[in-house]
Amino acid sequence: MVRTCLECGKEFDKVKRQIYCSRKCSNLHRQREYRGKHKKPDIIRKCQYCGKEFVATRKDKIYCNPKCTSKVTKARFLNKLSLHGVCSA
Repeated sequence: MVRTCLECGKEFDKVKRQIYCSRKCSNLHRQREYRGKHKKPDIIRKCQYCGKEFVATRKDKIYCNPKCTSKVTKARFLNKLSLHGVCSA
């Protein structure tokens, strides 16, 4: 009996109660269902460098992008150097 895969839509020859054409499609469907049920709520934060609002992908993220992070890191480094008298600027 020919059946259509619930995941990819491809037709396949059904064996017993099979509803997916392959184990890969079965796993993809299971993963999507799990992620849907266990989705974490979005955390909206304000960037501590530029003040722009962003969706934090991790709970400890405080800057909106790598550019802001590197600017803060560079400023901290230069500040440490000037405090220790290494930098004349």
